[in-house]
Order: sequence, then C-alpha cells, then structure tokens
Amino acid sequence: MRTKSRTADCKLLDQFIENLKTRDATGQLNNLIDDKVLRQHYVDTFPTRSRLEPESTVRTAARATTVIGKMFTALSDKRNVNSNFVAWIARFGQIFSSLVEVSVPRSIPNLLFRHWLKLLYLFEVLLIVGATLLAQPAVAQLGWTLLGISASVNIITWWLSDFMQRKRTVFRFLILVLGTAFALLALIGALKIAWLFFGLTIDGLPPLTWIGHNLQQLSAWFESKLPKAVWGFVQRFLPLLAALLGILVLWKLGGQGTRKQSSPRIEP
Repeated sequence: MRTKSRTADCKLLDQFIENLKTRDATGQLNNLIDDKVLRQHYVDTFPTRSRLEPESTVRTAARATTVIGKMFTALSDKRNVNSNFVAWIARFGQIFSSLVEVSVPRSIPNLLFRHWLKLLYLFEVLLIVGATLLAQPAVAQLGWTLLGISASVNIITWWLSDFMQRKRTVFRFLILVLGTAFALLALIGALKIAWLFFGLTIDGLPPLTWIGHNLQQLSAWFESKLPKAVWGFVQRFLPLLAALLGILVLWKLGGQGTRKQSSPRIEP
C-alpha cells in the first residue's frame, strides 16, 4: 500500500481493514484477520514494497509503448489517416524494449551487447585514425558519426541498467558533466560581459584574449618539449582521446553493477 508520504501509515491500514470487515456479509473476516499481525507485517515490508520494481517497470513501459503505437497505427489505417507519425511510436517502443533487454545486469543479452560494443568501438577508432592519417575527411566523419551513435546508445543502456539497480551513479556523472559545461559557458559569457560593459582587462588584454594567448604559449611549450611526431599525433587526435576517456569513465561507472557476485555457500 503506497502512501503519498512514502511512509507506512497504520491508520490508513486500520481503515482499510475496518472497511473490509464492515462489508463482510459472512462475518468470517474477524476470525481470519489478526489486526496486530497484519499491521506488523505491513510496517516490516513497507520499505521494500512501497515502490515499483525498476526492471519490471521499464519492461512494462516498453511493451505498453509498442502496443499503443500498434493500436494507433491500426486506427489510422482504418480511418485512412496518415500513419507515418504514429508508426514511429510503435518503432520507438520496439527500440526501447530492445534497449531494456540489453540493459538488464548480468543477463545474456547484456553480456553479448557489451562484448560486441567493445568490438564496434575498436572498429570506429581504427576507422577515425586510419582516415585521418590517410587524409580522408569523409571517412573520418563517418567514423565520428558511428562513434557518436554508439556512445549515445551506450549511455542510454548504462542509465537503464543504473535505474534497474536503484543506483544513480551514471545519472549523477552525466549531471556533473552537463553542469560543468553550463558553468564553463556561463563563465565565458560573464568574462565577455565584464570586458564589454566594465572594461575588465588582464595585462592590458580582454580576459578571453588573455586566456587564448596563454593557451597558445602552453601549446608552444609542449611542442618544444615533446618530439614532433608525438605532438603532431596529440594535436590530431586530442578530440578522439578526450572522447575515449569519457567513454572509459562511463564504462567504469556503468560496469559497477555487472561484476560477478560471489556464489552463496551451499551447506551439505
């Protein structure tokens, strides 16, 4: 019995029991129901039964979306209405259902998905690196597009797996990344406004120009210290390295729930 306050409400249970006994025409519920035992059972089990199970909830939501989409499609066909839009509801439900299946921790689809995803990431990285070295921008763009799609699907499955395990690790990490990006954009805007309206300068330069100048000096320092081939590689593949670092961090966070659990000891 879920309550608005999300805590056990024994008064509500007592009212429920009283209504049952009042409407019982046979009068047998008084002998069958022990109020004290039922109340104690309610208090003991409420913390674990007061909310929906995440895995069954997302599975049901995926099936419901698919069914509703097919119903809308059938109604559109029956009434000769363009069904292209509503057909996408059914497709979305099917895609969502597939994502749910591969997101269930320690399931066979999940293990297969993680294995093939690693191979797909490897292929995309090799495609980007090879196309960049061979000066094929169209092929490199294809690699980046595939990498973005793979990472997006991977993030969705991580979030679903995180939700099914009642964790918020991946969600908090994504919020941290988005918050950091927003704070950085806000800082850039504030520095721009401070220079335009208040004349703020650093060493006689606008703040953003001063930052760009120092970044150029830092880049020149690295170029002087590192071998030319190494620095050229870093300059070419810095976005790819940053993307791979983010994927590795998310993979680490998303893989926390997929570790093998220790087998229970079986007593003879």
